[in-house]
Amino acid sequence: MAMSPQCWNPQPFNPKFNWIRLDEVKAIVFRSEQVIYALMGKGSFPVPAKLSPRISVWREDEVKQWLIDSTKANGYAVMEGAE
Repeated sequence: MAMSPQCWNPQPFNPKFNWIRLDEVKAIVFRSEQVIYALMGKGSFPVPAKLSPRISVWREDEVKQWLIDSTKANGYAVMEGAE
C-alpha cells in the first residue's frame, strides 16, 4: 500500500529578512535542538518558516530578540545593540 505524502503547512517566507538554519539558532541561543523544539511546542520560542518538509529557517532578529527577552526574564542585565 502506497503511503500518502506528508502534509506540511509552510509559513510565509519573506526574503527581506536574514534567515538562519537550526545550527545557527543553536549557536545563538546556547540550547540544544531538543530544547528549542520543546520551547516551540510550548509557544515560547519563534516558529520557523518551512522551505520544504525537511528544511526550516528562523528569522535571525526574532531569535536574537528571544535571547534578550529570556535573559531579562531571568533577572540578568542585557546590553542591547552591541554586536
